[in-house]
Amino acid sequence: MDESLVKMKTRLVWLGTTMIIFSFPASAQKKLSERKKADTPKARVVVQKNPQGLPLAKFKSDTYESERILHDLDGDGWCDIWCSLFKNKIDHRSKKTDTDGDGLTDYEEMVLMRNPSVAEKEPRKMTPKEVAQVAKNAKLAKKKTEQEQARLRKMLEPFMVQGDPKPINRVQRKAARVQKKQADLAALRQKVVAKKAASKALIQKLGIPRQGQLLNGENYFLESDGKGIFQKQSHNALSADSISTDEVLPFNAALANAGLGGNGSSGFDLTGAGLTLGMWDERDPLLNHSFYTGRVFDRDGSNPNGIYFHATHVAGTLVSNGNGALTGRGMSIASDLDAYDFIDDLVEIPTAVGNGLTLSNHSYGISHGWNGQIFFCWSKPLGLVGRSQH
Repeated sequence: MDESLVKMKTRLVWLGTTMIIFSFPASAQKKLSERKKADTPKARVVVQKNPQGLPLAKFKSDTYESERILHDLDGDGWCDIWCSLFKNKIDHRSKKTDTDGDGLTDYEEMVLMRNPSVAEKEPRKMTPKEVAQVAKNAKLAKKKTEQEQARLRKMLEPFMVQGDPKPINRVQRKAARVQKKQADLAALRQKVVAKKAASKALIQKLGIPRQGQLLNGENYFLESDGKGIFQKQSHNALSADSISTDEVLPFNAALANAGLGGNGSSGFDLTGAGLTLGMWDERDPLLNHSFYTGRVFDRDGSNPNGIYFHATHVAGTLVSNGNGALTGRGMSIASDLDAYDFIDDLVEIPTAVGNGLTLSNHSYGISHGWNGQIFFCWSKPLGLVGRSQH
């Protein structure tokens, strides 16, 4: 055979072999690339900054879109709220892990605020047909509810009392509440005035001093329900029980160092500034006391018996700022105080409430047992048993 012909055949075989060798890796590489692309999930979560500079995570799939702000204080890219809710479910920060195997990664479940350990179907938007069905179901449910209400109304109608029509908006509801409150206060005031007149008439009939001073220096005032007589006097010891107010007041180093509270442990730092308290007590407090100067006001005029230590003491307990005295600080150290004597308390209280008073103190009550200092009476609804003038 010609040597040139042999060389040509050899080249053809080599070329064919070369083409086979190089063409196979190209096709395999193409298939491998396509498979890798198919196996690699498309990134469905994108995190951007919102106008306020907070991380905004957006989830987008072929069937659903959602977004939420990530509260990420530690900067790990995960929402701290979601992580705290499911801290016993996941202990990783891998954005590719799918704990429940439902096709959504834990990171995607975080954006959707779903439980990463419970397999659920991937969310999707409802079709127009499903939206229409939901609206139809809601309409049917509303109709069914109205029918049931009508049935119950008809059944209960013989037992119902016709009332005023219900106001149809917020302004009318508020006006109705104010009107009812004023009507209730007026009715209470009328009832108390009538009761007070009956009380006064009974006490006058029996010839007993309606108010005065006991031998121990305390003042008394007699009340009556028309059947029995009751003695009203202060109960300071019972009202002085500790209520841990120092825990909500601002920290006071001097008090804390002296072991007198003032630790402000709650952190509320409440002073009562801007609040007006009410106080009903026996006689009048000293209005110009240095512990609350300019914040205590006499609202019912001077008491015939003048200023009294108990009313002053209670006023200080309520609103004294201490003025540097370690044991002189009260409960609400920056509040104002409207002071009344307790003689006409049941008449004055409704009026004060109608004028906006929301909180008041009453360190007095009805005494119990025998009183033999000015006259003998049993302070119970049994009424007057006997009397003796001194």
